[in-house]
Order: sequence, then structure tokens, then C-alpha cells
Amino acid sequence: MESISMEKELSRYNLEGKWNDYVGIQKEVLRVLRQEGFFMDNEIINKKTGMLIKINTKGIKETLGTGKRFQALPKKLKQYKIATLLHLKQIIENAELLAD
Repeated sequence: MESISMEKELSRYNLEGKWNDYVGIQKEVLRVLRQEGFFMDNEIINKKTGMLIKINTKGIKETLGTGKRFQALPKKLKQYKIATLLHLKQIIENAELLAD
């Protein structure tokens, strides 16, 4: 899998000054994901297990974390989460289950 440039990925979003604005970040992230067609093909099959996994907006909101929980995260962790979202399909497709 290719390396992900956090700066390049975050530049897709308009997030400066919003790092503690959960609702603002959520809206911007979902806007970009929809614009990129992320939800159009939302079914992913994991190569190792054959499991079918569906991604929807509720799952993205859960990935970001709820308001207070998201606000408590360090800025760098918020940035990592957001920077990897557009690559989530590849991550799920190639993930290996380490423990049940």
C-alpha cells in the first residue's frame, strides 16, 4: 500500500481553525467524501477473510468520535484520522485480523 501524505490529504479539507469544532469538521469531511464519490461504492471485501464491510456516513461519524470525545483528542490524532479517511477502503480491503 502506498504511503499517505498527511499534508496532502488534509489540504483537501477546509479545516484550519476548526480542530475543536466537531460539527464543522464532520460536515467538511462528509462534504469532501461525497464530492470524491466515497459512498458510491461503499461495499468492501476484505481479501484475507472474505468479509463484506459497508461504509456509510454514520460509520464515518463514529470513526471521528463523538463531540466531547473528539475534542479531547490531540490535534495530531485528529489529523491522522482525517488524513486516512479517503484510503479507508484500501485499509479495510488489506487489513489482517490479529485477534477475535
